Amino acid sequence: MKQASVRWAPELAKALRAGLPLTVIGRQAAPSPLSSILVLARSGGASAAFASIFLPTIERGAFALTPLGLGRALAFDPRRALGAAFPTRRRGSGLYLLDEKGEEQYVLAPGLFNQTTITAGQWPLLLPLVGPHTEARPLDRIEAELDRYCAILGVALSTVSPPVSMELADTGLNVEAALAGLAGLGRGFGGFGGFGRTEKPGRVHKEEEEADPVAFEDVGGQDEAKSQLEAICLALQNPGAYKEWGARPPSTCASPT
Repeated sequence: MKQASVRWAPELAKALRAGLPLTVIGRQAAPSPLSSILVLARSGGASAAFASIFLPTIERGAFALTPLGLGRALAFDPRRALGAAFPTRRRGSGLYLLDEKGEEQYVLAPGLFNQTTITAGQWPLLLPLVGPHTEARPLDRIEAELDRYCAILGVALSTVSPPVSMELADTGLNVEAALAGLAGLGRGFGGFGGFGRTEKPGRVHKEEEEADPVAFEDVGGQDEAKSQLEAICLALQNPGAYKEWGARPPSTCASPT
């Protein structure tokens, strides 16, 4: 089996140590049964979170994995290859990749929209809140963590033909820009908090709202929760981007209050 090549740029480690907002660090077209791969990262405090999303071709109409196990037609399943290359542990719907101490480092699991994902850290928009997850990775050894993650992705991507090669780097693209690019929209949204200030029909516009709007960048603290809420807002306000992405967007959002 020909091996894929996945590497990381030296600037990525520096950006993660300095604190990286939710950013696209890799995006690559892929052969069938995949259409593309999207790799996200964010860091803060003493840890970094990673997420790779393997998007199946829309015309195939097949799910990669489902919360109940194999889907009706498995589009992309690198579990056997990963199990042969790394120590693993199967628990629930997740395949956990272990470090040299036998601790769970990354997890391959079905996402909320039935795409295959390989993640570390919490990703509520991609994974069920009670589903498989691992702790975010420590920044004090981020080079070793990036080496490991690239090795895992390389083995996974070697299962498609021809194998996919890519470099992980700080692209400067946030998730909004990635979805816009994947959807072929060809336009930006002016930042997560703004979204172009598009209002729903029937809403009464008040002068004080127009004069002094409050955006996400005006809110301090809880950066991780804020970034995840920003992504949920993107899904609700721009469902077309998610459909082109190969995912079913949520139709509403319920508050626990």
